Amino acid sequence: MSSSEDSYISDNSSEGMQIYNVAAAVVLVARLKAAVANAAPVVNPALPFPKMSRRQWMQLKLQNEQKCKENLRMSPDAFLHLHNILLEYGLKGTQQTGSIETLGLYVWTCAHNEAARRSRDRFERSLDTVSRKLTHVAEVICRWVDSILVLTDRSYDRVHAQFLTYAPFFDGCIGALDGTHIKVSVNKEAKRDYINRKGDVTINVCDIVDKDMRFTFVGAGMVGSVHDMAVLREC
Repeated sequence: MSSSEDSYISDNSSEGMQIYNVAAAVVLVARLKAAVANAAPVVNPALPFPKMSRRQWMQLKLQNEQKCKENLRMSPDAFLHLHNILLEYGLKGTQQTGSIETLGLYVWTCAHNEAARRSRDRFERSLDTVSRKLTHVAEVICRWVDSILVLTDRSYDRVHAQFLTYAPFFDGCIGALDGTHIKVSVNKEAKRDYINRKGDVTINVCDIVDKDMRFTFVGAGMVGSVHDMAVLREC
């Protein structure tokens, strides 16, 4: 066999090896695609970090003023100041739910006008716990309100200095009274009683302020359908 024939045989064997490698790579890629397609999908993989507790969530929000205002509609200083005030009026927490988390649950629910079930999802507490905490904070706030909505002069033995110019027309005037309607959500059975003359579901609120524009009385709770005179008699 001549040298030219040897060279021809060598070239053919090299080309055959290249074709074989390409074919093997194509088969390998096809097998990989089939394996990936048949692989079971991973549903809800485990988180790489432990779950954050609601107490930790409150602490993080109180450390960030912007996030605190977005979630609680008040600054961290204002929230902690309110918390310290309400402690004096009976605000309490438990080992599972501290007083800060209890107040945070109430403020968050009111700030976003949410239902108790949404608060349950946000704070991951049972519906019973959410209901009891909301009721507890509401009762504490009512006790606090009763201590600040008071008259500065219960005897009314003097006329306000700003009324002296108009004497005797405002002698005996102790303040200004007005009422308003606040929209509320009620169950279907009671909804008809709360519909006011404009068709809104509301409660009546009657307010009295003194000459310095300080609230001295707030009466709320009467259904929206009652007459103003019924509200005045009740207040």
